[in-house]
Amino acid sequence: MPDERDNFEHTETPEHTPEPAQDDAASPAAESSQPAPRNADEPDRAVEAGYPPDSGPEQPVLTVHEAMFRARPGVFLLDVAAMLASLYGVFWFRWGKEEPWAWASWTCLGAIAVVGLGLGFWKLKSMTKRLEITNKRTVRQVGLFSRDSSEVLHDNIRNVTIQQSLWERIWGVGRVGIASSGSDEIEIDMERVPTPRKVQKIIDLYRPLG
Repeated sequence: MPDERDNFEHTETPEHTPEPAQDDAASPAAESSQPAPRNADEPDRAVEAGYPPDSGPEQPVLTVHEAMFRARPGVFLLDVAAMLASLYGVFWFRWGKEEPWAWASWTCLGAIAVVGLGLGFWKLKSMTKRLEITNKRTVRQVGLFSRDSSEVLHDNIRNVTIQQSLWERIWGVGRVGIASSGSDEIEIDMERVPTPRKVQKIIDLYRPLG
């Protein structure tokens, strides 16, 4: 007796092979939000420019403080002129007259002390604002006893901006802003930075370009 199973055609159902899941990190959207990796065969631009290498341990490269004279040369020159005039007045009222005017010489001494304290406070204030650049990151620090700092890794830097008025370009100062790839806002912002173009050039040596 023939087997009834012979009347049916035997077909094999192909096994379903699941498609590999796409990695989110490899998607175009994710790639666009991440900095381009450096090419290992690319020469170290920092070493060629005479600065510490990009690889290896962290090393200091440049530290700049807020400019004093170049930021406000007019105010600085007026303070110096006032000190010199007061000093001249001390000698004139004390020894340049037949009868010394003690009150006038003491007044000039007081003016010298006030202007000197003002210049000292101005200098101390400018020293408390600094931008520290290493071969790994850029850090902005504000404060003498208490510290307020912000930093951006060079591998994450998306843009470096410089703002200069005509007067600031003449005196070589400006405003430096640094934004990372993870934020649309300026994360490091510092005014009255001396040689801002040099600061931008050094940062560009350590951050991925293109």
